[in-house]
Amino acid sequence: MRQSTGRYLQVATPEIFPGLPREPFKLRNSGGWHDDATLVPATPPELEICMNDVIVARALHVIAVAIWIGGVSMVTTIVLPAVRRGELGDDWLRALNAIENRFAVQARLAVIVAGLTGLYMLVRLDLWGRFTSPQFWWMHAMVGTWLLFATILFVAEPFIVGQRFAKWATDAPRDAFKWLQRAHWVLLALSLITIFGAVAGSQGWSVF
Repeated sequence: MRQSTGRYLQVATPEIFPGLPREPFKLRNSGGWHDDATLVPATPPELEICMNDVIVARALHVIAVAIWIGGVSMVTTIVLPAVRRGELGDDWLRALNAIENRFAVQARLAVIVAGLTGLYMLVRLDLWGRFTSPQFWWMHAMVGTWLLFATILFVAEPFIVGQRFAKWATDAPRDAFKWLQRAHWVLLALSLITIFGAVAGSQGWSVF
């Protein structure tokens, strides 16, 4: 977003305001044409999407993702290797549960907040059209990643995987924890790719 001197006119690129038409314009003292942007007034209603509710929603969304994926990174790169080396005791399952059971509460809350704030911004900014464009592949990635973790945290782990893994970890702890760490690496890799795509894509970068 840029401003000209005097009347403080705003420059809005289509990535920031996807609903605006792509029309060239020329700003006073700008020295050139901007072919992929639109000139909009610095007052509502065009700039109303910059209201405080969207700012707060985005801030809460980022905080939730930081807690959620940060926890996944910690478990993947620190907790599981320490458990498998026996640094947290001989009972691997008990050591893991002591940490993951506490983090699971935070992760579930973070996933709920991320989902609600993401949906709010999607509706508030009317971004549904992005799902039809390959340029915004990261929108699909964000939704897919959220659905994957929501399914794991609220369905698979408490009702399906948890009990089976506990039995497996008791009978063959090395195999069970080796599989668990690999699964966490896959989840972490998908999450980091999604975050990179979302941050870079929101700034106009695209692989397509």
